[in-house]
Amino acid sequence: MSTPFSCTTSSLAVDGFRLSLWGILLAAALLSAWATWFFLARVPLYEVSATARLEVSGAAYPVEAQVAGRVKATHLVLGQEVQGGDVLVELDVGAQRLQLEEERTRLAALASQPAELRSEIKAEEAAKHEDQEAG
Repeated sequence: MSTPFSCTTSSLAVDGFRLSLWGILLAAALLSAWATWFFLARVPLYEVSATARLEVSGAAYPVEAQVAGRVKATHLVLGQEVQGGDVLVELDVGAQRLQLEEERTRLAALASQPAELRSEIKAEEAAKHEDQEAG
């Protein structure tokens, strides 16, 4: 009876578990890689909404001008880091220059006004003194 099963038993003896072990290890490696990706991967989510609001954690800082005016030149570069005091935008100072000249002219006119008032006061005091002597 050993003759019909001799090929089967010798084939079972030669066949080891190495191929099965490699298959199991490969399946375990793929399963662990998939599980790692499943729990640790960041997947962007795109959602459509009519009333949504977008907030960014690294939001840009607002830049405010101290005065209003028209932009003459700009030194802005996208992505450039700036320091405090850097000139980003140059404003047209034509209107402010005209206003400054107007105020200087008004100040010069007002500077001569006290001297005129003093001379007028002296003249009135002299006239008053003359009237008192005449009386």
